[in-house]
Amino acid sequence: MISIAGHVGSGKSTVARIIADRTGMDLFSTGGVFRRLADRLGMTVLELNEYARGHPEVDDEVDGHLRRLADDPRPLVIDSRMAWFFVPDSFKVFIVVDAAEGARRVYGAGRHDEHHDSIDAAREKGKTRERVEARRYLALYGVVRDDWRNYDLIVDSTHAPAEAVADAVLSTVASPPPIQPRCMLSPRRLLPSRARGTDFAVGPTSDISVAVCDGFPVIVAGHGTVMAAIEGGRSLVECRLAAYGRPPSRSGVTPAKVRAWEAANGFSFDTLPAWARPEEEG
Repeated sequence: MISIAGHVGSGKSTVARIIADRTGMDLFSTGGVFRRLADRLGMTVLELNEYARGHPEVDDEVDGHLRRLADDPRPLVIDSRMAWFFVPDSFKVFIVVDAAEGARRVYGAGRHDEHHDSIDAAREKGKTRERVEARRYLALYGVVRDDWRNYDLIVDSTHAPAEAVADAVLSTVASPPPIQPRCMLSPRRLLPSRARGTDFAVGPTSDISVAVCDGFPVIVAGHGTVMAAIEGGRSLVECRLAAYGRPPSRSGVTPAKVRAWEAANGFSFDTLPAWARPEEEG
């Protein structure tokens, strides 16, 4: 059994369908349950998320389906933000995505129940939805859904097509790593913690390790390997999770390092945390 959670716009539902099609496993989506409930109540998904904060029967209805799946004998792919919690014996996948790219996808999808006037509006609504859901799950179950350590596999879909994400899931299910979570991340999303110079001259066979600060992966070791992956046009690289929840003050990232990294690699980050933005350098 495989459970797939992810950020808004990460493509988790598409990946779940691909895996179900490839393997013949049955597909279950709590998103579909939630949307049908929203339609029944005459609400948007965001409105139903807000409504659910004071009406526990909403989560009871949705989560009741998940609780029953834990004892389901069928091989399943579960597309759900909370299946990792309710179906703990599943292979737990979390798909992350850059906020700007996620918003572009949501805006381009044009769902009838999620109208957005612009990409910026889609991004703001997505941030609000993530925040509302996170608060609700913490209040109801005492868990932080976005904590990477809850999962067996983290995949960044920002620059990887859904088929490549599905490949990463199926290959990891077939051969689980000894240390979890396994992290398959976009090299163009990894923030540098070192300055330009000899620090970047590490050979391309060096392992990459990252620390996660405010949800952003920061290179702890393997800058040269990341540079080689960017130059080679790779959409995913394997990284070891060295630390999670490290405060930005201990990340080693500065606006000057970000500027140097972008110049050295010929690209600009789509999204940066406030503490890493060049304009914040004073």
